Amino acid sequence: AELYAAPDARPEAAGIEVMTMHGAKGLQWDTVILPGLGRGAKRRDAPLLVFTETVVGGDAVPLLAARPPKGGEDAMHGLVRDIERAKEEQEDRRLFYVACTRAERALHLLGHVKEGKPEKGSFMALTLMSPDAFGAIVHEYEAGAASERDEPLQPVERVARPLTASPLPEAKAAAAPEYAWAGVAAAPVGNAVHALLEWLGRMGIEHWRDEDWPELTRRARRALLAEGMSGDLLEDALRRVLRAMRMVLASERGRWVLSGRHEDAHCEWEIVTREAGGMARHVIDRAFVADGVRWIVDYKTASHEGGEQGRFLDEEVRRHRAQLMRYADALARMEPGRPLRAALYFPLMDAWREVGLQEGAASAAAGAGCRDGGSGPALHPDGAQCGQLQKSRSAIAKKSSAARESSAP
Repeated sequence: AELYAAPDARPEAAGIEVMTMHGAKGLQWDTVILPGLGRGAKRRDAPLLVFTETVVGGDAVPLLAARPPKGGEDAMHGLVRDIERAKEEQEDRRLFYVACTRAERALHLLGHVKEGKPEKGSFMALTLMSPDAFGAIVHEYEAGAASERDEPLQPVERVARPLTASPLPEAKAAAAPEYAWAGVAAAPVGNAVHALLEWLGRMGIEHWRDEDWPELTRRARRALLAEGMSGDLLEDALRRVLRAMRMVLASERGRWVLSGRHEDAHCEWEIVTREAGGMARHVIDRAFVADGVRWIVDYKTASHEGGEQGRFLDEEVRRHRAQLMRYADALARMEPGRPLRAALYFPLMDAWREVGLQEGAASAAAGAGCRDGGSGPALHPDGAQCGQLQKSRSAIAKKSSAARESSAP
């Protein structure tokens, strides 16, 4: 039988959040506590096939090896396993670094050792790899010893039936996958194009030289290999990615979006906002300030062949308007008073569609479904106060209207 405990509804409990190291990325707290660091990595059965990639002569080369018979040895299998093991160790170090740097004032690391030594593959082993534990204050306790501050554990109350989980707020509901209808290569191509646009944006497209084509091609191939592409599918996907990048580099609009001369420019900008239902994470493909206006640009790697391209682009705007409105809501809180504009950029088509935030704010307010519970403020289905939500969207509409008065790029 499983035990279920009701969530703590006290206001002071909202100051404590429990999450994984991966989930904490991009967040900050005054105090961070990392327990269970003494546990080593779980042993996993050796797979029948092992795969990795390594760099030879500047190119990514895939390596594949079968598991040898029990008691046998295979040099290629051993090489692939060693490479993958080294990658996992480096990833563990990066993850541990992310977790430790979430703390602004105090960091507490809790773990155990056996016979004075940490378990192999544990985060405690990373902590104690430095003689002074990287400057941390170390407290040692014997197993089973109780500290003066120990208190008896409170029993968990058994409830009659499992609690029913509340539905996710509308603002946090996962968007429909962009690539679900577009074929097996659509998602790898889209992800590779996003990665290359991020690379160009961080570099500043003004620094691009024709001599950079081999590096761009290498990055594209590696991105597609990481997505599991191979053979003819890989080569076809690579051609599509490179065709898209040629269009971007030759496009006045694409070069403007990826210019390194913009003020306060960001690529894959991760923003975390605190909502009534918890934390919400947003990742904006490209954002920058041009002529005093904050631009929000979202890349869409959909493509359309044949006629009625305008209708296709209009439909894409309709599908993704809510997503851009969420981004605008977050930035309106961060940068009050700054005009906002948003657009979709289609690198595989060299197409551009500005998304009217004013129209989005009007339709969102009309369809918000605000209701008065009889006492207290009216509530929106996502848990936010309706007055606050409409005020934010009204501010976005005013900023968008003001921004439109300036000339569009």
